[in-house]
Amino acid sequence: MTTAPDSVNSRLLLTQAVGQATKTTLLQAIVSSFDIAVYGIEAFEAYTATDYDTAAINAGLSVASAANLSIYVKTFRVLRAARAAVIVGDAATIGRGVSQAPHLAFKALGVTILIVGGVIARLYTQDTPLEKWVKGTSFGVNPDTWATSYKDTMIQLYKILFPISFDAYRLSELNPYKGMVESTYLILRMPGKTAIEDSTIRFEGEEVWGGIFGLGSKREKVSWTGSSFDKHTGTRVSTEPGVATYRRVYHLDREGRAINNINGQLFYSPLEGMTLPPIEIKELAWF
Repeated sequence: MTTAPDSVNSRLLLTQAVGQATKTTLLQAIVSSFDIAVYGIEAFEAYTATDYDTAAINAGLSVASAANLSIYVKTFRVLRAARAAVIVGDAATIGRGVSQAPHLAFKALGVTILIVGGVIARLYTQDTPLEKWVKGTSFGVNPDTWATSYKDTMIQLYKILFPISFDAYRLSELNPYKGMVESTYLILRMPGKTAIEDSTIRFEGEEVWGGIFGLGSKREKVSWTGSSFDKHTGTRVSTEPGVATYRRVYHLDREGRAINNINGQLFYSPLEGMTLPPIEIKELAWF
């Protein structure tokens, strides 16, 4: 026979468990609300980019998320009613809540599996960079602003066939002589390359040091080639396989100014005797 204190303790534990489940369901409902908006926006973006199959999948994911939201709202109401019933000891209401919970759980599981399947399917339907370029040409279904210029069209193609990128970041490093120092790393990545030669790249531009929004800054003309970069290696450095990764490292100058941005043109020669049209590098801020 269950004593009164045991009954009270059991109801208290059950109340806490149902309350926790209610909070979890509410959180899932909020996440589903965000999913509706995110998938809806992505569906619109895919549609405007004439990627209709991906747009259809995103629209389906948005609808599935709405169905999930509806299920979680119903589950939240059932759990909240069950929690109130536990508190007052209404066995009939508790029984109704317990009988509805499994059905809602199976529905939520089914919709979740559908969403996961849609996300996986979307990986195979999204346009590749080359497909986007074809659609953006003057012969494509959605000509871009550069489609009217042969030179600009080829530049966009070269960016896909011979991708090269700059990336920059700042970090604090421990110098054995000066203590903590601030360094700025300019990373050059060249997929499909294993090493860089002096004639592989040429950069003509300027470095901007210090200042606020360009005021009070120092500008220096620079000219780089492949030999101006060092291989990005180290015990704690990880690089992508099949990507030649090089770097330039900057520190504060004598006046205490840090490099802020860079402007200029990058010339890339992926093959001997072949130099691609220059790529404009504008206001690459490093904050």
